[in-house]
Amino acid sequence: GGAALVLETHEAASARSAVIHAEILGKGCASEAQGLLPVREDGDGISRAICLGLEQAGLSTQQIGMIVCHGNGTIKSDHSEGTAIRKVFGSKIPPITCFKWAFGHTLGASGSLDTVLAIRALQRGIIPAIATLKTIDQSLEDLPIAKSHMEPVNDTALILARGFGGQNCALIVRASSR
Repeated sequence: GGAALVLETHEAASARSAVIHAEILGKGCASEAQGLLPVREDGDGISRAICLGLEQAGLSTQQIGMIVCHGNGTIKSDHSEGTAIRKVFGSKIPPITCFKWAFGHTLGASGSLDTVLAIRALQRGIIPAIATLKTIDQSLEDLPIAKSHMEPVNDTALILARGFGGQNCALIVRASSR
């Protein structure tokens, strides 16, 4: 699997009359540096990445319309991601979805795929349900995970990505109306 994003300044895109699908508002990256595969149970790396992204974007948590989780389906990773989201957003968590259920884990391509799909979801005003979701782990039951289609709170999305070696990234985008 794969996806491509063309990144350019607003001025350059406008000068060539390009269709602008979205704007990157902020990003944050943080490492947990615990080895190749481990993730911290307390979600420290992913919560720091989210906070850095929000700070760079100049947004509060209430200004995020949806969250696209890394959601790789492993107990430790999903649990730590849920813990991080609760830590940053408190009780006001926007709708959550993920897309690996549909494509599998494409490793290096998953962040790009998730970003393209998040932008399309925002443009269409619908957060896709996780179609294969049958039951939710008890530790994640309180999160607003899309068991059925939901509407984003607004036109922004927080996309979370994790990588080997404890890498954690958060990207915040705003979709352009089409």
